Amino acid sequence: MNDLKNENLTPELEALIEEARKENEMTPEFREKVYRDLEKTAEKMRRMRKLRMFFATVSAAAAIFLLVIGISSSLPKPEETPDYASTVAQGKPVTIELLFNAKSDLENVKFAISLEDGVNFYSSNNEIRTTKQQSWHGSLKKGENRIPFVVYTEGAGRFSITAQAEYEKFIHRRKILLDAQQKEVAVTMLTLDPIPLD
Repeated sequence: MNDLKNENLTPELEALIEEARKENEMTPEFREKVYRDLEKTAEKMRRMRKLRMFFATVSAAAAIFLLVIGISSSLPKPEETPDYASTVAQGKPVTIELLFNAKSDLENVKFAISLEDGVNFYSSNNEIRTTKQQSWHGSLKKGENRIPFVVYTEGAGRFSITAQAEYEKFIHRRKILLDAQQKEVAVTMLTLDPIPLD
């Protein structure tokens, strides 16, 4: 009778089993009760199995969804197609050319460049060298305009530079990524979606 004792049995059935143990007999009522209780237990286990299968399916679907989201977020977006990519020897100044296109000649264009920690402007002017941001007003000619500036990295690591120009009712943004390794610095420039000016 000991093998009938199970955590899935109801308290009533456990009491009947204990009573049968004491009297050392199994009545038809006892057998009927055992049969009904085992049916209930089997049904309960079937429901639990279905519930576990449901949650396993939901968990698997959620994991696949998160994996797809993770992969798609790591892929370059259309607006993040690199304008150019190049490499420079580590320890050397890195010349970057910002590229802006204008539909006509423009005056009083507001430009700004912001450096992340680990990147500095390369200049003989100490004031420029020690600042992380530069902004100025200038002009653009109709068509393609190239605006060069020079930086250097303080060591190995991944750094970013943001640059923008405000013209033709938009903020035109560029993101420059510097991947500084022991021997070289990989440079990639991305054009981000323009933001409308208020």
